[in-house]
Amino acid sequence: ELGRVVALKILPPNMARDPENVTRFKQEARAAARLDHDHVARVFSCGEDKGLHFIAFEFVDGDNLRMVIDRAGVLAPAEAVRLMAQVAAGLQH
Repeated sequence: ELGRVVALKILPPNMARDPENVTRFKQEARAAARLDHDHVARVFSCGEDKGLHFIAFEFVDGDNLRMVIDRAGVLAPAEAVRLMAQVAAGLQH
């Protein structure tokens, strides 16, 4: 509705049957929404539609950390420290 391309994280329907999972998913959305850093995708919205619980994140074109690790295999210690410093900087904001 806002004309934005977003990345959606969906709670699998089988997990959504457990209210505890739904609560944790919403807590994750609130925690992620508090982060504000250039290296962290921003949360635009969270909610439920037709039984699917979702978090709508800013879409960032490029590789995510999982892709970098999968491609590189074992990261060199200096690269791992550089990446984790970026993560830590995002958590401090």
